[in-house]
Amino acid sequence: MTVPTERTRAVVFAHAFLKDLLDPKITPRVPKDVRATAKWLLRHYPEPSTVEFAHSLCPLLFGPLPEHMPSRAEAPRTEPEAEK
Repeated sequence: MTVPTERTRAVVFAHAFLKDLLDPKITPRVPKDVRATAKWLLRHYPEPSTVEFAHSLCPLLFGPLPEHMPSRAEAPRTEPEAEK
């Protein structure tokens, strides 16, 4: 079962990941169609401020934002066994 803080963390990390896909300095050798898809998805993807607002309206759905915004290097590569 996903708890609100996990849901928020996933949305925030996905937003950071999509933004990283747009930057060839961060993600070299990404095909143009993948970059275009990331750009298209980000057009309507919730910004962290939107997730924070959603948390204030419905804390059972979204948790608070992390203390600091994640960087690409901090993003988990795989889900730990205990959380599956």
